[in-house]
Amino acid sequence: MKEKISEDEDVIQEQDIEIISESETNEDAEE
Repeated sequence: MKEKISEDEDVIQEQDIEIISESETNEDAEE
């Protein structure tokens, strides 16, 4: 079970990085 949880956490971290990258791009576009 621990391995499964670790995999889920890795996926969540990857999604967070994508969201942050999109937010930074949007801010740059607005400026």
